[in-house]
Amino acid sequence: DQLRPHILDASKNIWVRREAISIAAYCNIEELAQDFLEIFIDKTEDLLIRNEAGYALNKLNTTNISEIKTLLFSDLTEDVADEIKGICLTILWPKHLTVAELLNVLTTPKKHNLLGNYRGFLYTNPLKELSLRDLPIALKWVISKNLKRNYEQDDINDIIDFIMYSGWQNLEHDDDIDRKSVV
Repeated sequence: DQLRPHILDASKNIWVRREAISIAAYCNIEELAQDFLEIFIDKTEDLLIRNEAGYALNKLNTTNISEIKTLLFSDLTEDVADEIKGICLTILWPKHLTVAELLNVLTTPKKHNLLGNYRGFLYTNPLKELSLRDLPIALKWVISKNLKRNYEQDDINDIIDFIMYSGWQNLEHDDDIDRKSVV
């Protein structure tokens, strides 16, 4: 209860609030998880505070998945550096998103020169455990992207390359892959 007033009071200094959130997460104060969620999904809240609340939610292994998923699929125009998007994906993938849902939200990072939450997520190769069942979904996504290679899209190109490589690696399983679902 000592930290809650510092976390919730938007008139407090931003660094005080961030530190209070950080301390609460480090101490695994699960009673504040709902407060962190409310801050994280509040689009009027300062992005630095939202990021910190997102880190705390991730550390506390939040169970409020549906609200985070709703946020991920909402209009995140205020997320100018894809930081909120990256935190959502880190919390949700792979347990709470299908491959199709993941691919639906993958875009070229808004700031190609920032290695933040989103690019960090992409860098982990989220599809490294791509199943044979999900391969047609991923290949169809690759076809739909019709991307031209350039350095600003390297993160997405790496995922595309991995999907294509997986396709080549699994050619011997072509009986298991419904080719019509890809084309």
